[in-house]
Amino acid sequence: MCGIAGFYGKFDSELLKAMGQSINHRGPDGSGEKIISFRERKIGLSHRRLSILDLSLAGSQPMSFSADGAIDASGESSLWLTYNGEIYNFPELKEELEKKGHQFKSRTDTEVILHLYAEYGLEAFSKLNGIFALALFDGRDQGHKDGIRKGDLLLFRDGLGVKPLYYSETEKGFLFASEIKALLCSKDISTELDLQSLRYYLSYLYSPAPRTPFQGVKKVEPGEWLLIRNGRIHIKEYFYDIPYGETLKGSEEEITLELRSKLQEAAKRQLLSDVPVGAFLSGGLDSTSVVALMKQAEPSKSFHCFTIGHENKETSIKNDLYYAKEVAGQLGFPLSIVEVTPGDFKFLEKVIFHLDEPQADPAAINALLISKKASELGIKVLLSGAGGDDIFSGYPRHKAVQLERIWQWVPGPVKKGLAFSSHQMAVQSGGATLLKNDRIRKVAKVFESLQWNLDERLSSYFMCTFFDSVEPVLGERFHSDSSAPNYFEPFIRSLNRVKGEKSILNRMLYLETKHFLADHNLNYVDKMSMSQGVEVRVPLIDQEVVNFVAKIPVNLKCRNLENKYIFKQAMRPFVPEAIMNRKKQGFGLPIRHWLNTELADIVSDCLSESSL
Repeated sequence: MCGIAGFYGKFDSELLKAMGQSINHRGPDGSGEKIISFRERKIGLSHRRLSILDLSLAGSQPMSFSADGAIDASGESSLWLTYNGEIYNFPELKEELEKKGHQFKSRTDTEVILHLYAEYGLEAFSKLNGIFALALFDGRDQGHKDGIRKGDLLLFRDGLGVKPLYYSETEKGFLFASEIKALLCSKDISTELDLQSLRYYLSYLYSPAPRTPFQGVKKVEPGEWLLIRNGRIHIKEYFYDIPYGETLKGSEEEITLELRSKLQEAAKRQLLSDVPVGAFLSGGLDSTSVVALMKQAEPSKSFHCFTIGHENKETSIKNDLYYAKEVAGQLGFPLSIVEVTPGDFKFLEKVIFHLDEPQADPAAINALLISKKASELGIKVLLSGAGGDDIFSGYPRHKAVQLERIWQWVPGPVKKGLAFSSHQMAVQSGGATLLKNDRIRKVAKVFESLQWNLDERLSSYFMCTFFDSVEPVLGERFHSDSSAPNYFEPFIRSLNRVKGEKSILNRMLYLETKHFLADHNLNYVDKMSMSQGVEVRVPLIDQEVVNFVAKIPVNLKCRNLENKYIFKQAMRPFVPEAIMNRKKQGFGLPIRHWLNTELADIVSDCLSESSL
């Protein structure tokens, strides 16, 4: 796990050095730069290494591969790779390549990617099961496939978007990096505020891909690849997408057993490491399942677990600590409890710095503090339960969306009347999502959405604040924007990719993985963990698991309004019944209480007229 940066265009080595230095925190174990001249342009590749596999210098990057197969070739007529991530099936791929005559000089997955591309061309990336963001320069004189030419630069981001990858296009050429701050080392990039991105943030609490807060910076989307030719984007396509549209045949028992097997295999794959491995453990179903699978995979090992604790008797937020202790105790795993207090908000500035883009979720602080503690104990890899809710149907909105078919039978005039009444209630209360009574707020939100089509309603489930609440607080600068705001656009665009999927629930789960998971949860987890030199792996969204779960009948994902039905059946032999029956809790803190008490002065200062 590492940090990458680079460019293709009329840039210099000083910029490449600055870009790499800006993300030193992502790779404290080593660094490297390579400048390649091609025609009138330069290709710059920078790397910051966090050593996980093959800790020797043989794993240093950027790594090259020449036409005759020699690794670490110095010539420019070679393949050059800078890569961030882990390829979990690289041992099998390596064995496959060795049978074809390939010889390896290291034990790294990096070298396997180079050989795989040399053998298969673009098909190589469809063979990868892992988390990755990479840039590969093809400087070979011959051996090209799939229309690739000498001098092309390829960028790939993993199918679930676990690893971040940003890019910019300027008059001088193309730039890319693991983090936005590296791109902003170039003065050629427009840092003008993207007004639509801000609207998205205020509504969804994050900016859906491909937008960022900066007009000149975009995200490579999950499962997307770019071909850069002569410093310009030549191709921008998807190489992977979740295979919704097919349905598995078989009994519930058969599907349960197959799912259990795939989860066990995923955990075993993702434990591969030459450094100590630990785990997040909140005491909820997903994190408990992950640590239980770790125990199944390596019964003789003891994995260090980490959880959050906080003392607050004035709040109704339940502390997961009791359940985390129970699970760790039953498995025989040591448990570190990271106590979070209002005083830890001194880290807020650090959180903002590493996020690079606004995200309204205090769980980022939890991820930072747990990663910090793990790093202090010498643990460089943590397994997380992230993604379980997104693919198995674990959120309350998945129950609500099951009722969508009811609205198809409601007469149009009745829908309009309910929508109008809800809108009036919202206006009088400052917006539907600003109503103080949570139950009334949710009912008003549902009724107001009746005026929209189905895809717009599905998108609206992800809104924390409807646009009737956002627009009034924006100044003249925003309303002078000639383009009409479209709050649904990124979600509708994603839904257009799964037109063949008729299930409303599966279409919702597709949006979960593409946006709420990739743009929100995985983004802050990566940024916070990598700021401390810790890699986070997510076995519940291992690509083989995701491909299988996408095809599971929807009535096994959410049965009789019971979320994660099939996942619970698969994990029942390993997870205590008390955990199975727990009401879902967020990975949160008593923020609302703290904002009104210990943090009230900070809030008042930040929101004062003088500060604004």
